[in-house]
Amino acid sequence: EKGLVFISVKNSDKRNMVFLAKKLVELGFEIIATEGTFKIFNSNDIPAELIGKISQGDQKILDLIKEDKIKLIINTSSGKAGYSDMSRIRSTAASQGIACITTISGAQATVNGLESIIKNGFSVKPIQDYLAGPNG
Repeated sequence: EKGLVFISVKNSDKRNMVFLAKKLVELGFEIIATEGTFKIFNSNDIPAELIGKISQGDQKILDLIKEDKIKLIINTSSGKAGYSDMSRIRSTAASQGIACITTISGAQATVNGLESIIKNGFSVKPIQDYLAGPNG
């Protein structure tokens, strides 16, 4: 329900990501982002920390994932280097049990779900509770 979110999205997704990033910050999450995504967040007054890309020699994101400091990853990519980075990020995240969202529609659903859980709580009921009639 809180923690560090890594966001790196392709250019065509940046505009849509602004609203979602604002919502994540409102919910209490912190954001780290690669250069292009960081710049769009910065120009929209969204607090974020800059992190380098793997393809440019920066391994910090992989270290943060392995150290369990990243709680959620939103990563859409384009181009050969982007796909290479995404592959390494996804495999490292999977080995640590960290959710890796790879589409804007998936990011929207995730942020909406997080908002609902944070604001309304979360509970689990047996299916029989939903199927039982008014008399039990």
